[in-house]
Order: sequence, then structure tokens, then C-alpha cells
Amino acid sequence: GTMVTAEVDGSIMMKSFLSGSPDLYLGLNDDLVVGRSDSRGKYATVCLDSVNFHESADSTRFEAERVVMMRPPAGEFVVMNYRMTGDFTQPFRIVPSIEVVSTYKAELTLRVRADIPTATQGINVFIRCPMPKAATSVSVELGVGAQSQKYEYRAAEKMVVWSIPKFKGGTEHVCKIGVAMGAPFVAASRKEMGPISMLFEVPNHNVSGIAIKFLRLEERSESYNPQRWVRNITQANSYVTRMQ
Repeated sequence: GTMVTAEVDGSIMMKSFLSGSPDLYLGLNDDLVVGRSDSRGKYATVCLDSVNFHESADSTRFEAERVVMMRPPAGEFVVMNYRMTGDFTQPFRIVPSIEVVSTYKAELTLRVRADIPTATQGINVFIRCPMPKAATSVSVELGVGAQSQKYEYRAAEKMVVWSIPKFKGGTEHVCKIGVAMGAPFVAASRKEMGPISMLFEVPNHNVSGIAIKFLRLEERSESYNPQRWVRNITQANSYVTRMQ
């Protein structure tokens, strides 16, 4: 339950099919600071450790106005990379508990809560948990409301994989894993259960809090008004919970 380390590696990517080479202005939220030494950090809601920009981006107005100007090349490219560490709200929280039922049997309970806005949901969620090497059989019981959820025990890998296609924000799911052992369940067996890893995507959600306020082209002609859209997504990279 204690955070050991947390890091966000993020990027703002652009896919451009503009006619000609118009100047494009990208505006980010004002309550954003870069660097822990920035005196405005105590008033900011988004504090990044570092940023770097694409070679075509002019960031001279970024410090004062949080505006990036560029003449975007055709196709897809990364406008800005950023890094964020420290205390921020994790998308999911895993709470594991182990109960020794008998000398040769134990039960692992996994509680997973989605600490994301209720209007969003995680998709393609996979939770992987290793089992002890001496495990001879494994049974899995999913909790109430587990429609469309699945589990798989990969005996060769000694691995339980629990899949949740859609995980609504603000909700919790439970999975109980019973383990039958070919040898007594001891402290070493407990250490072999875990760490628990998680894969997921959360569309329309940004953990870092960076927001694109506007995406504006330099005025060129009334007849040229290309479509524009912004999409946010959070993806797991290395999301691991250790068990004691």
C-alpha cells in the first residue's frame, strides 16, 4: 500500500495533413511548471521534471505563456516529450492479501480499484500474478459483477492472468485465487507469489494533468478551415505491486 516509485513518461504527438506551411499555435494549461526549483511550483497543479521539444517547434513563448508555435511537418511527429515523478494519483490500486488455509493450501485475494474519473474506464486490463513453484493446482473465483471478465492459469509458467475488458472509474473488482501445494506453504512460498503486474489503457484520461487549451492556425483564408481534434490516453508501462 506504500508508493515506492512513480513516474510518467509522456508525449504530445501530432499528426498533420495541413496544406502549405501555416503557423500553428499549441496552448497548454497555465498552471504548469517545469522543474522542482520553480518558485511557482507550490501554486501549480501540474509539475513536470523536464520537457523537450521537436526541432520545428519554437518554444520562446512557452516559459511565459505556455504556448508553442511551429510549422508542422507532414505526417506524425512528437511535439513535446515530458517526464513527471512524485506524488500523483495512480489510475489503479491493487490490494493483495494472503490467507494460509492449511499446511498445503493458501488463498490470495486481489482487490483492484479504479481511481480514475467515473466518466472514464480502463480497457484491455490484464492482471498477472505468479504462483509458487510447488503449486499443483489453482482455482480462481471472480467477484460479483464480473461479467465478461476471464481468467487463465498458465501451468507451465505458474501464472494466473485475470482479464477485465472494461473497468469503470470509481469501481472495484475482486478475484480470489486458491492454491493447492505439493509441499507445505512456507515463507518462501509467500515470496514466490508476486509481484503483481498490470497492463491497461485509459482513453480520455491524462494522469499528468497536462491539458491542451487550444490548437490554432494562423489566419490565412476563410475558405481554409481544416478539422482538428485532440485525443488523450494513459497506458501502463511498468505497473507493479509487490507483496509482503
